Amino acid sequence: MASDWDKLSPSMRKGWNFRDSQQLHAACGGFLYFMGLLKEKVAETEFQQVAQGLRDQFLCGFLDPDILHALTTTAPPAPLESVSFLRQGLQTETFTCS
Repeated sequence: MASDWDKLSPSMRKGWNFRDSQQLHAACGGFLYFMGLLKEKVAETEFQQVAQGLRDQFLCGFLDPDILHALTTTAPPAPLESVSFLRQGLQTETFTCS
């Protein structure tokens, strides 16, 4: 939230409303959930190789739409394959399942 605030010009800044903060909270929780599933499914060395890149993409906001879509269209617990940024790696065996 702080980095999003800092990125905006002072004239564009406004307080967070419930809807925006709820979506951000859901995306953060979803990201942590899917990263946990990935860590359980792949070898630790492979997880460490991709984890920082995924965190960087998430912090830039690139993964939010995909995570929110997966959370709203799947029944809990959502499978790892429900997010497209991980689906391709799992199907093409970029990751070796442990």
